[in-house]
Amino acid sequence: MDAVMIEQIVVGISRVALKLMERLLSNDDQASRHGASVVENNSEVKKAELSYYKKKLELDNQSLQLQRKQRKFTLELALHQFKCELVQQETDNEIPRERIGLENLSLELKEIKIAIQKEQRNLSYLRQELLREQQEKEIELKLQEIQAEWDKDTWLSQLSRFETEQILKKYQQTLLILACLPSVASDRSLAAIRELDFKLEMRKVGSFLADYYSVNDQLYPVKFFGDYFKQPIEEIEIERLHSLLSCVPVYIIYTDIRSDAVTFRVASWKMQDEQAMSFSPIEWNWREVERELLKAGKTEDEILLIIRAVIIKIHQILLAFYIDIYYLNLDPYYEVRLPNIEIEKELIQPYSDLLKAKQKKVREAYEQQLARRFEEEKEREENKRGVEVEEEDCSQEEEKGKEFSFEIITVDPRGNIIKPRLGKGFQKSENLGNNIDLEIVYIPGGTFLMGSPDGEGHNYEKPQHRVTVPSFYMGKYPITQEQWRIIASQAKIDIDLSLDPSYFKGNNRPVECVNWYQAVEFCKRLSKLTQKDYHLPSEAQWEYACRAGTTTPFAFGATLSTEIANYHGNYTYADGKKGTYRQQTTPVGQFPPNAFGLYDMHGQVWEWCADDWHDSYTGAPEDGSAWITENNNRSLLRGGSWYGNPGLCRSAFRSFFARRVSTYHYYGFRVVCGC
Repeated sequence: MDAVMIEQIVVGISRVALKLMERLLSNDDQASRHGASVVENNSEVKKAELSYYKKKLELDNQSLQLQRKQRKFTLELALHQFKCELVQQETDNEIPRERIGLENLSLELKEIKIAIQKEQRNLSYLRQELLREQQEKEIELKLQEIQAEWDKDTWLSQLSRFETEQILKKYQQTLLILACLPSVASDRSLAAIRELDFKLEMRKVGSFLADYYSVNDQLYPVKFFGDYFKQPIEEIEIERLHSLLSCVPVYIIYTDIRSDAVTFRVASWKMQDEQAMSFSPIEWNWREVERELLKAGKTEDEILLIIRAVIIKIHQILLAFYIDIYYLNLDPYYEVRLPNIEIEKELIQPYSDLLKAKQKKVREAYEQQLARRFEEEKEREENKRGVEVEEEDCSQEEEKGKEFSFEIITVDPRGNIIKPRLGKGFQKSENLGNNIDLEIVYIPGGTFLMGSPDGEGHNYEKPQHRVTVPSFYMGKYPITQEQWRIIASQAKIDIDLSLDPSYFKGNNRPVECVNWYQAVEFCKRLSKLTQKDYHLPSEAQWEYACRAGTTTPFAFGATLSTEIANYHGNYTYADGKKGTYRQQTTPVGQFPPNAFGLYDMHGQVWEWCADDWHDSYTGAPEDGSAWITENNNRSLLRGGSWYGNPGLCRSAFRSFFARRVSTYHYYGFRVVCGC
């Protein structure tokens, strides 16, 4: 194909792109009457881009004309030289004229290229200025949230509110590293470890980072806070901190020392997107090292110092690794997505976005078809084997309880309610006294896939595996404060219970500020009062009851909205939209139930489960029982809370290594009972 023809095609595509950009700008101008600053900024950028495309199209046309002239001069020069060789005549006086014409054309082409580069720079500067203004507005909002957290007197940092505000203002373009002292389990064998001074050693991490990643480096600035936190932290604290410091890039490293291993954990946000994410934990078996050092004749004091030094050295290696990932724009989880500051590939960008959207739809359709085939194959296998779950004592309908009706809802990808339908279930009621009842819902037994599929969730929600759960009863709602008060007033069995532990008061609100041991004590007292075996649900029971036959991330569909659950509405999941952030619990039963007739399974308060914590489902029971292998002071929380983002409220999400002694104003529970 002729080179000139190719250039004409390119210019033609440019005109089409220009028309598409004008149409997009027209649509945006009509849709941006809300006065939102971000939309206005985007409109300004589009106007600048439109102006750039117009100028570039004009320059491209000029360039095309000059290139045609250049080819004409080149051809004439070649013919002239050829004639000279044939007749062997000297034409030194004519050849320079042709060459001068070529040189003039080359200069004009260079000037056009310089003009295009200038327009690119102007557009880049405008984008950067708008991004800076938008970031300043985000910081102002975060400063207001910091004030709210400060007023609650639940501040995590040793820094004052003013100092934290200065961090937001001063380190907008700096990678922050926040570290906390290791959390040492309350095991007698770890008494010597607890006596070690990690504060001084943590300064070595700061010195190391200062040597290789200076805060004054204009290209790769890093600021380290080795004593930022008042005490060891959990994943919940990371979510709280993310809500306040989400407008600056942050890595948080926190460590747990147990009797057999040290676990190093790193969380981050503002890397490739706005969401907080946790990397896979790294474990180091320090007991093996201890045994080897004992064999080598080292004393206990020497061994402790060596172990501490290794822990600090691993901190240094991990942080250096993740800092390099950030500044090299690498992403260990998915494809790199960088802000398009400079206008590159301007001709294909509109079509690239359209292609990506279509690819996403095709991929989703393929995954749905694959899931349907998988479910059909599963049903065929189960029918072939004759798998039926015995319902034991619950086989007779009249023994399941009283029938009740409710509305089951589904949401579309944006979170809008669609397809409401009638649901029916069975429930029983326990009279606790003082006209206070405990309603429990019959959950029919069945088999389901537990955990997250590929493409959803974290490694500790995998592998997805089949679990068969016998029938049982589960609390229709989380335990309320009035129910707690009745049972807490019963005779002590193992530990004392406060009559009113909750932060947000209300008889019909869920009880919170309850740790795992207190929830277990409640179940024991409830069992003694009713003469039935009440206990915390196993993790499999909880997820099976939450899913209620669904395979989507939530019982209602592919996303969540604050119209159907109580969570941090400033955050979204998948294609969902932002909603209301209530900043507190609500009375139970205020939102729609799932298909089993259970309320508040997503959001409201985290709910304790009976299982020990395990880093994955490898080796997990397949009969629905609690996975209890050792008393490690770690248990599961499920369901998310009013404070968490919607991703934490997914049916398959497991809280990250929660301590059983922890009490927060978003920790609650509900009970289960066998048939």
